[in-house]
Amino acid sequence: MVSEQIVNDTVKRMLASDIDEETIVSTLADIGIDEARAKEIVASVASSSAQDKQPQYNSNQTNDNSQYTDTKIASMQNEMQAQGEKTELHETATHAMLNDHAEKLDEMNRKVDEVHKVVSTPSNVDSSLSVRLGEIERKTDDICAQTTALMEIMKKILEANRDLLTEIKSK
Repeated sequence: MVSEQIVNDTVKRMLASDIDEETIVSTLADIGIDEARAKEIVASVASSSAQDKQPQYNSNQTNDNSQYTDTKIASMQNEMQAQGEKTELHETATHAMLNDHAEKLDEMNRKVDEVHKVVSTPSNVDSSLSVRLGEIERKTDDICAQTTALMEIMKKILEANRDLLTEIKSK
């Protein structure tokens, strides 16, 4: 996710800028590092930076004032760098999350396309239904033709019966 060297450098700068440990741990948690691991990182960086520091004493007050000013400027620069590193860490974490989401969206789009293909292509079941529907249509047409023929025959029988009745009445 985020380079360990970048995290260590950022924590080192944040400690040099006198940012409290709780804020540093919170920042590391914001980029996806769990709290226990964040405390370990802060402790290891703090111990290594404590070994690097060596107290310097000046007897001259002018040197103390200029050193204080230089220290204050360096502290402000470190704080600005730490803030920049924090922003960079957030951006890196954000980009990583965005890339993960983009991959998930691409996978979801592929799956949706597969579903569209399955739904839009007729299957063998559809063709067998079409054949059966065709057979039913032919049978229905046959029944309709037979019914029409029976009606014609019934009309002729009815006419013949009327003619017979008329003849019988006339005699």
